Amino acid sequence: MDLVETAYMGRVRITIFTHVFLNGRIDAARLEDAVTQVGSIVPETLCRIDVSHMRYVPIPPSARTILQEVQGEVQTGPVWDPKTDTQVKILVGHGKDADSIIVGMSHVLSDGIGLEQYVYLLAAAYNGNLPKVRNFRSLDPILKGIHVGDPTDGEKTAAQIGDQPFSFPSSGNEPFCRCVTIPAPTMALLHDKSREMGVHLNDVFVAACVRVAARILQVPVVRLPCPVDYRRFGDVGPLSVANMSGLYLSSFPVGPGDSFSTTTQLVNREIAELRARNRCFSTTVPFMSLAKVLPKSVLRWLSVKSYVKPAITYSNFGVIKPLSFGEAQAVSAFMTGVYRPKPQCSLSVSSYQGATSFVSTLLGDNAYADACENVIRQIVQECESWLEEAS
Repeated sequence: MDLVETAYMGRVRITIFTHVFLNGRIDAARLEDAVTQVGSIVPETLCRIDVSHMRYVPIPPSARTILQEVQGEVQTGPVWDPKTDTQVKILVGHGKDADSIIVGMSHVLSDGIGLEQYVYLLAAAYNGNLPKVRNFRSLDPILKGIHVGDPTDGEKTAAQIGDQPFSFPSSGNEPFCRCVTIPAPTMALLHDKSREMGVHLNDVFVAACVRVAARILQVPVVRLPCPVDYRRFGDVGPLSVANMSGLYLSSFPVGPGDSFSTTTQLVNREIAELRARNRCFSTTVPFMSLAKVLPKSVLRWLSVKSYVKPAITYSNFGVIKPLSFGEAQAVSAFMTGVYRPKPQCSLSVSSYQGATSFVSTLLGDNAYADACENVIRQIVQECESWLEEAS
């Protein structure tokens, strides 16, 4: 799976991030020591990735520059090359009254769930209670006995309609991170309504994305990827800083006059069918079989050829548990995916202390960032408007 992720290199900045905003100060030297401690459990974090041989090469301690301090609140994730540098970078922002942190990790090393686990290990080490755990990076317990069913009609349609990029203008290549948050009281109402309808909150978020994209693109069907955490399919233990995510790539129609509830129920049925057929393993299972007999060079070629780069991407990182570094408590936090260039528009969703953040990370100029932020604002408005819709 590490090799598969290298297909992104050279096309996008292959890094993912956790943003944490504290109500107190962070000791940078203590945090750097925590990085070293966690490195004894996840040694790959202190290595560079040798793409040619697909191996992690340790970087001498004297050459490591993992942590950087800046004045003011952190805004965008650090920029670095995991091929020549460590797989983790940390940015600490010293604000007027409190500090903030961005923990960045190579997407070659891990997915979002693994990054979240790493951040909790980092906090534990900082607080002096690092657990004795072993990192597990194999998919074998998950893939054992998995049967993949036929594609759904939604998948077949997705293959026929191809990509659907937004046509927002952009002339730059600067990183932007735009965030819009639904507060906890509103999220509680959304949770209650989704439970009454028998759907998941993720169905609600996907439905909102689909409806906004259909409106902006003026199309009747929207092609959208939905990442899936493989960990739920097998026992990989308490720590798995690794790539253990698959993908549902399907399509969802939005008919004239369809209510939000109608779209949500359609999304719920499609994702349930994809889940029942184990379609998130449709490319992973055959690739892992080929990995046992083909050389890495051929596998890399296959990865690049099968690389899927949807114009509109969606990732739900789930609920971030409470975090603290010493006496400094995290008052808000969110996770983001890769910074993507035009014409791609990314959406990352995560929740902390009841509030849910919708974030777009991109490379472009201010006008492009404003346009992508407008998309996530419309998505948030769709969710909030649903509360006024009759059940």
